[in-house]
Amino acid sequence: MLMASGAAFCAVAGGVQLWQRDYFWHNPLDGAKVERLTDFDGDELDAAISADGKFVLFSSDRSGQPEVWLSEIGSGQFSNVSNGRVPRFIFNNGTVRRAGFSGDGSQIWATEQARSRPLKEKTWIGPAIGGLFRPFLEDGLEPAWSPDGRRIVYHTPDAGDPIFIADRYGNDATKIFGQRAGIHSHFLTWSPDGRYNLFR
Repeated sequence: MLMASGAAFCAVAGGVQLWQRDYFWHNPLDGAKVERLTDFDGDELDAAISADGKFVLFSSDRSGQPEVWLSEIGSGQFSNVSNGRVPRFIFNNGTVRRAGFSGDGSQIWATEQARSRPLKEKTWIGPAIGGLFRPFLEDGLEPAWSPDGRRIVYHTPDAGDPIFIADRYGNDATKIFGQRAGIHSHFLTWSPDGRYNLFR
């Protein structure tokens, strides 16, 4: 009996040592094939991949004004899906995501700067296949859908970037986090189990 418990202790201690040395960790990008997606003049920002992994979107000023572009991965074809339908769409330095997919990938959202002083930003949403965009979040940015698609999390441009959680349509919002002025909460996402929100 003493021998068995001693062996179990050694096995646990050995496992802990291996865990601490990242023995079980594997780089998820190990062996990945990297390909250039665009060769547009200028910059492309806000890259996002749809939930099914078939489409990618990004923002670019290729057409002479900031727009959201969509491509089926591997097709080499690009479609301007916002096409002037998002007023004052912002193309900036990438410190805040300005475009992305809804949780199921059927819709695309994009954010305008409705007013600069005081700052007011408004997020619009429209079908990924192209069509009219409609107002979605009156003063919210970077919406992220929960894994089950039933809720979203977003932040506002107010001091400290307060974070709110709401239903999938942006209704019944509840503030869940706020920081002091000058501290930011960008690039919101959910944990795979939908229990936690992450940001940086």
